Amino acid sequence: MKLIGTFQIQDWQEAPDFSLGKHITFKTAQIKQVYTGDLHGQSWVKYQLVYDESGNAQFNGVEFIDGIFKDTVCKLTLMHTGKFVDGIASSQFTVIACEPFTQLKNTNGKFTSASEGKAQYQIGE
Repeated sequence: MKLIGTFQIQDWQEAPDFSLGKHITFKTAQIKQVYTGDLHGQSWVKYQLVYDESGNAQFNGVEFIDGIFKDTVCKLTLMHTGKFVDGIASSQFTVIACEPFTQLKNTNGKFTSASEGKAQYQIGE
């Protein structure tokens, strides 16, 4: 099973946690997104980000999606590991929970950002 489409960031709230000198900054982001494509609905994400002095970041986090797939209401939980480099965000993730489509559990996916807060997603191969 493969799901593809786009998500759009609706809200991004980021707050500093702490810094290690002038070069490394730790932040927490809470994001709301809207999905379209094979999966449509909305999601809430919490990322922990580590920024370097150039503004690039590594991040990890959890995403909760309330969506519709094949005309059926579903809930997915994704575990993300990603990066933000030169204005482009990308992530590899794993579906750690999915109801009622339990066959998606442990499926890998990815996203790569485009412009204006949009990104292309793929869940499954």
